[in-house]
Amino acid sequence: MTKEFQPLDKGVHSELKIKPGLSFAHLEGQNVVPLVAQEFGFASANFPVMFVKDPNNGEFRSVGILGVEEGENLVFTPEKVNATYIPMDIQRYPFAVARDDENQRLVLCVDVKSDLLADEGEAIISEDGTLGARAERSQEIMKQYVEQEAVTRELLRVLDEYELIAPAQVRVTIEGESRLLNGLFRVDDKKVQELSDDKVLELHRRNYFPAIFAHLQSLAQLQVLIDLKAAQQK
Repeated sequence: MTKEFQPLDKGVHSELKIKPGLSFAHLEGQNVVPLVAQEFGFASANFPVMFVKDPNNGEFRSVGILGVEEGENLVFTPEKVNATYIPMDIQRYPFAVARDDENQRLVLCVDVKSDLLADEGEAIISEDGTLGARAERSQEIMKQYVEQEAVTRELLRVLDEYELIAPAQVRVTIEGESRLLNGLFRVDDKKVQELSDDKVLELHRRNYFPAIFAHLQSLAQLQVLIDLKAAQQK
């Protein structure tokens, strides 16, 4: 799917309307969805929460795993949603935010190519020039997401500093065929158990253990993805 995000402008986008419901079209070709630490507990009951490395700066990012092959989304499909939790990255679409570094602010954008935009529906911009209810709600979600993204970056920075993040050797077998999922990382629970008392206390002080345990618990959801893949191939 082609995406074209434009800064929301009431002079340009005043006629745009949005259909009710969610779209997963922007996840096409992706087998991961971005997550923040606040979401780990909710996501852990639905799909694996793991980490990937940003190729630009080497920092870790947290993601939900949606498929067992590159570009595969088994969880949020046009036919069915195989989850009870919808990540904020999906809730906010077709809106996004861009950083205006010159003016030190975030700018609300809309994907003008989104399949959610239509001739009928709720106005994105009300007649009085204010945001419509859907756009305003998405803006609040993204504000919360940006705040939590900073918290999550710090969480992962500390875990990396404590050498708790390790490559995940994830091998799945479907119908007798074995494959290795590359480029994924996880918390090494053995190293957590071996932490010094001062580091344990620091993680407690920062309230990081709930996110760590939710991440570790979520790894059991790999079997759910395997089952979904097997069902798809029947």
